[in-house]
Amino acid sequence: MMHHVHNRERGKASMMTISTKKSRGVEKTSRSWSLNTRGLVLPSAVLIWYILGVLSISTTKILLTNYETIGITPSILTLQQLFIGMIVLRLWIWKTKSDTTSYPIIHFKKIISIAYNGNKKDNINNDTFGYFELFSSGIFFTLGFLFTNLSFSAADASFVETIKASEPISSASLSVLWKLETMSLEESYSLLGICVGVIMSTVGNANGGAKINESIVGGSALMQSLRSSVIVMGSNICFSFRGLYQKLFRASPIGRPHVVNDIYMQYLIHKIGVVVMVVLVVWLDFSSLIPMWYESIMVGGILSSSQQMVSFLLLSLVNGLAFTHYNLASSYILSRISVVTHAALNCIRRLFAIVVTSIIFSVPITTMSGLGISVSIFSFLLYTRFKSEKKSMLHPHKPSSILPP
Repeated sequence: MMHHVHNRERGKASMMTISTKKSRGVEKTSRSWSLNTRGLVLPSAVLIWYILGVLSISTTKILLTNYETIGITPSILTLQQLFIGMIVLRLWIWKTKSDTTSYPIIHFKKIISIAYNGNKKDNINNDTFGYFELFSSGIFFTLGFLFTNLSFSAADASFVETIKASEPISSASLSVLWKLETMSLEESYSLLGICVGVIMSTVGNANGGAKINESIVGGSALMQSLRSSVIVMGSNICFSFRGLYQKLFRASPIGRPHVVNDIYMQYLIHKIGVVVMVVLVVWLDFSSLIPMWYESIMVGGILSSSQQMVSFLLLSLVNGLAFTHYNLASSYILSRISVVTHAALNCIRRLFAIVVTSIIFSVPITTMSGLGISVSIFSFLLYTRFKSEKKSMLHPHKPSSILPP
């Protein structure tokens, strides 16, 4: 009898051991699955960013080219994009029921005071640190897209993308200058390789060379090229400063993720941009645009028919939605990686645009363009390796991710 009881207890113990092992196995499997899916979130966001970038740039170019005669100037289009973005982001805040009541009100007196007295951390307290960074991020974000739209109006897309390939260099310079990160010699060389590859691919993919729009920049061919280059470089510098100040804002007490999420931060940046662009449009364009709009709508212009009006509105809506979610994805990625890595990914995005448009429009990729794509991808892989090696030396027990920080 005692022998049977003993065997029964031993059987129960073995069953409990087996069930415990099974539960541990399930727990381990679910944990590894969770880690694997979590590791795919950032690459998925990068892919969405790339796809929306192609859609945003394509519709922007169509609007600036086909509707220039009705007054869709670069400044008007920038205002339109920011305004649509502000409305869409406000709807997202309402839909997601984001708690924004804890975010402090923007006091412009504080911003002006900080801008006048300097923005050194020693001279400001926790109540003011973050306002200047948010305002600066919004200003540079707005000016960056204004210059981008100006460059698409003034020059061929291949010319614009060739000059914009230098963005990682300006971003790296600012990050090192502001001591946000350090750059090894290997990382610097790999970034240079990315830029060279993008330049090769865009030049190789261009048909008939870069074309400059004389009506926008004016003057001789050399001066037109120089002015267009300055506009594009201005866009690069603005986006580099935007990335820098967004990082500084995220590091401030009022910019922490638990205080303001990515959607609400983008909403605030778009709101600042709308205010800035309304002032610029009224100051620069408004007087000349009123008669042009009147003629286009009332006197048999391009928008005189309802079908043409609907086409314009639909294209503007698609452009605004792509622009908004493209920037939301960009902001999400920038909050999780370094400014330099974000700029490097932005360079690879241009290669993605070249490949996608070549496939869609059946444009053959030239030998030079293919070589440039290979050089950029190889250089980016080197950059991620050097970045990961440096990270593993600083944090040897921290697991590595697909993308470098």
